[in-house]
Amino acid sequence: MTTNAKKKRIRQKPEERLAEILDISHKMFVEKGYEATSMADVAKQIGIVEGTIYRYFKTKKDVLISVLERWYNDALADYTHNLAGITGVKNRLHFMIWHHLNVLKAEPALCDMIVQHVRVGDDYEATKIFELNKAYSSNVDKIIKEGIKNNTFRSDAPITLIRDMIYGGVEYHAWRYVTGRSNRLDVDSIADQISDVVYRALLNSDNKDSEQPRQNDNGAILAKLEQLEQKLDKLK
Repeated sequence: MTTNAKKKRIRQKPEERLAEILDISHKMFVEKGYEATSMADVAKQIGIVEGTIYRYFKTKKDVLISVLERWYNDALADYTHNLAGITGVKNRLHFMIWHHLNVLKAEPALCDMIVQHVRVGDDYEATKIFELNKAYSSNVDKIIKEGIKNNTFRSDAPITLIRDMIYGGVEYHAWRYVTGRSNRLDVDSIADQISDVVYRALLNSDNKDSEQPRQNDNGAILAKLEQLEQKLDKLK
């Protein structure tokens, strides 16, 4: 590297340097894996000394947390922006599930890192990731409450349970892809199936909507929900 290039990097604004560290760390975590990537590797890729990174972060895990925070914020912003143009609880429920599957499909390595290196920590609930995850998953609650309010869904709908089953079901179907054991994830098909089962199970029996399931469909719907719950139990 030339002297001029070094001087140019030294004059870089702190926010630009921070963004560069996060960009390169993100790229290398995905390509090499979190454990195989050192901050020395990141510094070398950027063209700075390793100590510069530690002016912004205390540990490598702090770098990972910041990479994940930025990713979560982008996913939330994209979800909120696109949901604004979607009407009807059925369509909004389907979009939420479809969007989450696409988030997992777009960044499987980051999803795996959250599970392997963040959720398992004793300090997880004290991290910004935990708060962002709560904000992200609360979108299900809002859609179900919207359905209850307009009399589409049953008033006794177990919101927390349904939310956990939706996200658990999505992660169950996506897990082989996220962990690299499969190269295929049929987002559209999975989103259609999960949203249809949940929507039909939540429909208010007094609702005369043409989308209400036939009476003899109820047994099959409940059976699907029970099968999903059993699969989730095996993951615990």
